[in-house]
Amino acid sequence: MKAKTLIPNGFTLANLLLGFMSLIFINNEKYYAAALCVLSAMIFDALDGRVARYFGTSTEMGKELDSLCDLISFGIVPALLLYEMSLKKHGIFGLAAASLFPLCGAIRLARFNILKPLPYFVGLPITAAGGTLISLVLSSKNLDSPFYPAVVALLAYLMISPFKYPNFKNIRKPKTQKYLFICISAGLIIGMSQGPARVLFVFLSVYAFSGIIIYLFRLKDHKLAEKIMTFFRA
Repeated sequence: MKAKTLIPNGFTLANLLLGFMSLIFINNEKYYAAALCVLSAMIFDALDGRVARYFGTSTEMGKELDSLCDLISFGIVPALLLYEMSLKKHGIFGLAAASLFPLCGAIRLARFNILKPLPYFVGLPITAAGGTLISLVLSSKNLDSPFYPAVVALLAYLMISPFKYPNFKNIRKPKTQKYLFICISAGLIIGMSQGPARVLFVFLSVYAFSGIIIYLFRLKDHKLAEKIMTFFRA
């Protein structure tokens, strides 16, 4: 294995390591520490692909390794964390929702690996789905809501849905970069006053529902939906 290949794989394995640490924290009932580990894993997951493309070392092994690590850090860990903190209070419905989440995540990752490269994602990425659950844990003051099993089940479905989601990788359009920079900057400013976890939850929730919104636009106005998707393409 070339030395350059080890660098992006190191980022991917850091993602897995943080997911494993989250499991240990959950076992020790240190739930917020576990959630923070998952958020840190999201950073490494966002960087590994970019590092691989920078060094020109994107490989099938790296792709498969990334999927295995993502299933643990963003599929199993968030579901288990929310189950321990909330879902187990809802009996069989909570157990079913928690079980459904990583199962759908595995299907989503397997489908992604066999699809040809597309300028958009088919189904909600597991990182976004898991991040939504984690940000919910960190921002919510009441985890006893009876709606949580439905929220988890909905996110699970969105992962295996046919809905199209914007892909922010390799965006080179100055106009798109400008709007993303404005949105991120505004989020950071608001986050300083309202709490970063709450802002992250809002951002990820909007992204999760954007697939449904784009689908509805496509039913009513196909050209408008295509304009929205084209805006985020390189």
